[in-house]
Amino acid sequence: MPVRDEALAPAPGPGPAPYRGLESYRAEDVRYFFGREKLVARLVALVTSVASAGPVALVGPPGCGKSSALGAGLAARLRDTGSWEIVSFTPGPRPLASLDAAMATVRELGSRPGAKVALIVDQFEELFTLGAPAAEWDAFARRLADPPSDSTGTGTGPGTGTGPAISVVIALRADFYGVALGCEALSRTLQDRQIVVGPMTDADLRRAVTEPARAAGVRLDPGLVELVVHDPGELPLLSFALLRTWLRGGRDRLALDDHLAVGGVSGAVRAAADAVHEGLTPAQRELARRLFVRLVAIAEKVPDTRRRLAVADLVRDHPGSDGTSEVIARFAAAGLLTSDGTNVTIAHEAILSAWPRLRDWTDAERAGLVTRRRLAETARAWERDGRDPRVLLTGAELDTARSWADDPVHSGALDAVQRALVDASTTVARRESARARRRALRGRIALVATSVLAVVASGVAGVAMVRGPAAGA
Repeated sequence: MPVRDEALAPAPGPGPAPYRGLESYRAEDVRYFFGREKLVARLVALVTSVASAGPVALVGPPGCGKSSALGAGLAARLRDTGSWEIVSFTPGPRPLASLDAAMATVRELGSRPGAKVALIVDQFEELFTLGAPAAEWDAFARRLADPPSDSTGTGTGPGTGTGPAISVVIALRADFYGVALGCEALSRTLQDRQIVVGPMTDADLRRAVTEPARAAGVRLDPGLVELVVHDPGELPLLSFALLRTWLRGGRDRLALDDHLAVGGVSGAVRAAADAVHEGLTPAQRELARRLFVRLVAIAEKVPDTRRRLAVADLVRDHPGSDGTSEVIARFAAAGLLTSDGTNVTIAHEAILSAWPRLRDWTDAERAGLVTRRRLAETARAWERDGRDPRVLLTGAELDTARSWADDPVHSGALDAVQRALVDASTTVARRESARARRRALRGRIALVATSVLAVVASGVAGVAMVRGPAAGA
């Protein structure tokens, strides 16, 4: 179960929360999911009509509601028919292994004759951002384009085996469209079978605000709906602000004053995150920085995305500190992290742009990527040239590399050759610095000695001048 504070958990009283905050709407949340009816209808029609024609791609910008459209929209509608099974997964850092596990579930659920299964791949961009080699991108896309459907998993497509008919659906962030086109099998899907998620109309946004409240029996203050509709922000930010407003208003009313107090659509995440951060000790704030930076997949040529990490790994990476679990629990209680006790992730990528402090942390880390790349290039050249001392890092380049390498966030980021290069460069730099200090000391001693001799000589000359006239008299 996610780590949650009671203040954010469904509580007794008027009923469950009508808004999901930063988390996507699931099939079981369908009674609170409004505003995307036309999109869902198109998606259902396309998916159910092309069960043997290859994947369907749902493409849209971050925060447009793709995951909710798949969960509370497509999955809920297909299950209601009674003839479809749903299997959902994300690629993760090992996409082929994730696909194998999903296909095992598909074969298990689709064992009855005539079974139909919707295989949903959410957050498809994880294929490109969590470290999987490029060779796996093509293999993953090809297998999705032609998934085996027989009982052994060795068939050549949905229509060839004795197992279930499989309809594949992927959700892709639009800012990864160019990368996705590099996979031939995926490019065919994007050309022939895609649905673009456009912006919601004002009428749709009003339904997304008012209908969940109506379903939950929650009162709305006059003017609140118009304020929310015209306060710019991604859909998860809207849902987060409304959830915070609902909690502040006693779970039976959405009050205008409460909505403004939590920061509104555009400011609620910042207000909540800053409040948690300010309540931490200085040591915990540093842990929070390291934690959030590691939970963001930062690269130079693709947009930032969130990633999941094992809680045990995060705790182990900070030996002697028992604060990591507490920091995770504090941010999870505010709805900003999601943790099941084993893994933890940022609740939604909207946080990456909605929390300025996190933007500052990731911008600094992105600048460090240049340092890391240069360090890797120099290390390869150093090793290739037999660890030639002339290739060692010096001056400002060494200072930058050492600062980056010594940051605990980058624990384990350097390989053995890169670490050896930094250590060797540091040793030589310290030796040269010591030599320079000795030379400087010798120079000062020589200068003092010269000055003393000059003073002595001047004194001697002065005495001679005085005695000379006296002797002549």
